[in-house]
Amino acid sequence: MQILYKGIPPKEVRYQSTCSNCKSVLQYRKEEVKYEGSHRNGTYYSYTCPVCESNQTVEEGYSMKEIKD
Repeated sequence: MQILYKGIPPKEVRYQSTCSNCKSVLQYRKEEVKYEGSHRNGTYYSYTCPVCESNQTVEEGYSMKEIKD
């Protein structure tokens, strides 16, 4: 089989978001954040900022952006 385009396995996809409290820009994989649930308006994850220790909630595709290499 020939590979025409090599994708990224789901566990290796990296995301980026900005802490709304201290404005630190963070990069992580989904396994490093907590799944909070899916609602009609989106899928949400949460984490504790490693800089200011505030609790953050991010929406996949909006405030949680996939990093494309």
